[in-house]
Amino acid sequence: MDDRPTRTPALWAEGGTWTLAALGLWLATLSSVSLPEVCFALACAIPCGICAVATRRALGDAWHLRRRWLALPLLVAWTALADLAGVMRAASSRSSGRLRHVDLPTEPERTAQARAALFILGISATPGGLAIHVDNGLRRFVVHDLASSGKRIEEVLADGPVDRR
Repeated sequence: MDDRPTRTPALWAEGGTWTLAALGLWLATLSSVSLPEVCFALACAIPCGICAVATRRALGDAWHLRRRWLALPLLVAWTALADLAGVMRAASSRSSGRLRHVDLPTEPERTAQARAALFILGISATPGGLAIHVDNGLRRFVVHDLASSGKRIEEVLADGPVDRR
């Protein structure tokens, strides 16, 4: 059980931030915003905010994010556009892509967990790649790569070049 003192205003602020983030993400995916969509998005975002706070507390503030990882949303957006062109080329040439291994650095378990979660999210959020297997204590990934483009997401998450076999 968590024996830390409860900071109610801080928890409300954090829950509100997560709720707004989930709401913003939902609304950003809509082609047109209507009142029923906003109400439904809010009804889904509120439990997401509550669960995000509860999860972070259950992990004991465990994830240690690197400042460099904050660039991930912009990099995912850019890579998604670049990968879309690569996927279109692969589809026209009937390419099946390739499997490759990506090794992330060895580090403390909590940081490795955060890096692995962001890695899977970042790779799978673009049309050109998908993390299909995790091995060796969240350190080695098998990635299906259909379209390779520019600076790869895994280089940001690995804090430098990665071993691509």
